[in-house]
Amino acid sequence: MKVIWRLMGFMRPFRSFVPFYILVSILAIIFGAINFTLLAPLLKILFLDETPTKIAVAVPTFSWSLTYFEDIFNYYFYKIIIEEGKMEALYFVCKVLVLTVFLSNIFRYLALFIVNTVRLKATVKLQNQLFKNILSLNVGYFSQERKGDLMSRFSNDAREVEVWVYNEFKVLIRAPLTFIVYFILLVYWSWELTLFAFIFLPISGGIIALISRKLRKSSDISQTVLGDMLSMLDELLSGIKIVSAFNAQNFILSRFEKLNELYRSSRTSYDNKRDISAPISEFLGVATIAVLLLYGGNMVLTEQITAGTFLVYIAVFSQIIPPIKDMSTLITNLQRGIIAGKRVFEVLDIQTSINDLPDAKELKQFSDKIEIKDLHFSYKISKEEEGITEKKVLDGINLTINKGEIVALVGMSGGGKSTLADLAARFYEPQQGEILLDNRSLNEWTLYSLRSQMGIVTQEAILFNDTIFNNIAFGIETATQEEVEKAAKIANAHDFIINSEEGYQTNIGDRGSKLSGGQRQRISIARAVLKNPAILILDEATSALDSESEQLVQEALYKLMEGRTTLVIAHRLSTIQHADKIVVINEGQVVEIGTHQNLIEKQGVYSKLVEMQMM
Repeated sequence: MKVIWRLMGFMRPFRSFVPFYILVSILAIIFGAINFTLLAPLLKILFLDETPTKIAVAVPTFSWSLTYFEDIFNYYFYKIIIEEGKMEALYFVCKVLVLTVFLSNIFRYLALFIVNTVRLKATVKLQNQLFKNILSLNVGYFSQERKGDLMSRFSNDAREVEVWVYNEFKVLIRAPLTFIVYFILLVYWSWELTLFAFIFLPISGGIIALISRKLRKSSDISQTVLGDMLSMLDELLSGIKIVSAFNAQNFILSRFEKLNELYRSSRTSYDNKRDISAPISEFLGVATIAVLLLYGGNMVLTEQITAGTFLVYIAVFSQIIPPIKDMSTLITNLQRGIIAGKRVFEVLDIQTSINDLPDAKELKQFSDKIEIKDLHFSYKISKEEEGITEKKVLDGINLTINKGEIVALVGMSGGGKSTLADLAARFYEPQQGEILLDNRSLNEWTLYSLRSQMGIVTQEAILFNDTIFNNIAFGIETATQEEVEKAAKIANAHDFIINSEEGYQTNIGDRGSKLSGGQRQRISIARAVLKNPAILILDEATSALDSESEQLVQEALYKLMEGRTTLVIAHRLSTIQHADKIVVINEGQVVEIGTHQNLIEKQGVYSKLVEMQMM
């Protein structure tokens, strides 16, 4: 129930709709009930040969009771029969019937309109909150989780909540109201018959509840497997070239078919258990009516109740079964919504470990230096046999980067260079030691103001399925055409952009697929130029390019680095020879620091790396 209450919390801002929904629902139910009560006078006109000889002298006195409404109807009904005949009375009943049916359906539509409005508003609020929380999560979270599973939680699970929780809101209110109205009528006509009937109804509810408890496990499995399938599809779309190049289509297809079969099996189990609840409840409902016919028929034969009243009673009793069935089905449907809600809250409940301190300051301008003191960091690795273990990446790093300096990090892959850059941007928090910026720890600055001072260009150009203009102006809503073009010229991108189909308004496709690697990288550089950061982080920005593209990109990078504090991570050592300081990192430790010439003369690790690349 905790999950349901939390999900209902997203409907709370729209609770002003609830009184109106209850009002129109009650009116729809009342006018619907009147339709069945009109059966009695119709039966009297059509099948009973009895004509009233007199009517009440005066109109019945008003009171809030069923008796009053029955008396007032009978007063006019019998008056019409005596004064105008049975045919006119039949016209009168039919007109009242049409009017009540019309009003009943109008109010029913209004109730559904309200539910649809609230349902969709609540779903939008839930998805907005989910998207907002995903945006705030640590970068490390996305390296551990599968994108397809997150997509499944955002789309499929949120949709399941909408269908099986928010849409059932109408049942939660309408079904009890319907039950109460019809129950009052049944008790009014015969409390003995009603007491007898309701001895059997709990049996149906108990059996349905038993089935619904078995639905949760099947639903949980199907939701999880669907997330795995979406992850595999996402990986396939991203790596289709590799799949084709290695002729791995059958391998991928086999994995997908196994997941799909597991999904089919779990869904079949769920659907079969869900669907059997309907015929069982229907059978038990008919069986109850059959027993009621026997008992009530005996009451008619012994003249404890009239035949007309008993027939109307049976008609109304048949209408009290659907709300009971809806309530039992509600329990069944909520099981699926609870599973989806749990998966959504698993993401919503994740608290990012990187937050602003209550007294964090705003970094208006970087003015001095970056200091790295005794920095340690380890990644958590999950292994089936060993459980969760830690892999040490940085082991006591000490480094100072003065304002305006170009500092290059070099070394073997896996040595911790990119991790150090990620820590400098506060994508992760150090487990020991600290990073100071202008003599304050990074967490003493607000995260927004800190990253406002930084620009990052990575090995893989991260672009979006949008126009070139919007990719360069990403995150800067006030950017003008002139500013974007100026940034593109500095990045050596302006010439190929104006030769594109629609210039700066050309759509570059998914992840920039319509551009070459060098063009994508220059767009990324132009984006960094437009941001005009004081601190620049270049993470192997040219390592994936051919020689011609590398030359253009490197020229753009030189322009970008002018007058900025720059941290460069590079495998191609020829690109960082101009650096003010080269830091050699090996197995998480700083082993050498100096200029290119100094390190060559030392004949140490750096010198060997240069020789290896020259060879």
